[in-house]
Amino acid sequence: MAAAADFDGRGEPTALTGEICRWFHITNPAELLAIIYSSDGSMAPPAIAPLAEIVVRVAEQGDAVAQAILRQAGQELGRAAGAVIRRLGMERDALPVAYTGGVFRAGPLILTPLRAKIQSIAPRARIVRPLHPPAVGAAIMAERRLHRMAPRVAAS
Repeated sequence: MAAAADFDGRGEPTALTGEICRWFHITNPAELLAIIYSSDGSMAPPAIAPLAEIVVRVAEQGDAVAQAILRQAGQELGRAAGAVIRRLGMERDALPVAYTGGVFRAGPLILTPLRAKIQSIAPRARIVRPLHPPAVGAAIMAERRLHRMAPRVAAS
């Protein structure tokens, strides 16, 4: 959307426009609008995940729009993690929150707002690099939670 906003004058100029056009193999940024609003699945999450790498690369080159996108992504991911933490009633726990994905190559640009949002909900949470694939981490967390619940279940 930032590239489309750059093209039509609603947004700040950004190097993302040219990079995203190259990724989609188009020469005219106007074609981005058709891609963005198409209903053929071309903008479904699996199809656009590689765009995160472009945003990270352009942000590393100093592009303010790309940097703002990463900061906003960190805040949104923090909100999502916070919702899970609240739903599980883990706000007071000293829990590790692991992250995964190429977008985290952006380092502090995404991790600082992510950490701030999560710690505003769960002050004892700490953001960690994953030691295992995501599914293994989820299984470990579920097992630990089950063991904490077992005495309460046995007592009832």
